[in-house]
Amino acid sequence: MLEIGSSKLWIINFYQEQLSKFIKLGLGRRTENDVIITEQLIETTRKRLHKLSVVYDRSLTPQAHKLRQLSKEYYNN
Repeated sequence: MLEIGSSKLWIINFYQEQLSKFIKLGLGRRTENDVIITEQLIETTRKRLHKLSVVYDRSLTPQAHKLRQLSKEYYNN
């Protein structure tokens, strides 16, 4: 069970880091992998992060928890 939880946490943190990177770089810019940042990419990443992080997990970093809360607020409005 710990292995599954750790894997999920890793994936959640990965999506959180990607979303932060996309927002920081800005629309129209390219990532280090030559991916163009679009509104659709950001929105898809947000939706995936939201689906992965339905329940609060105490092992999340404070930054990941904050992003999760913002995501919930965004999708509940």
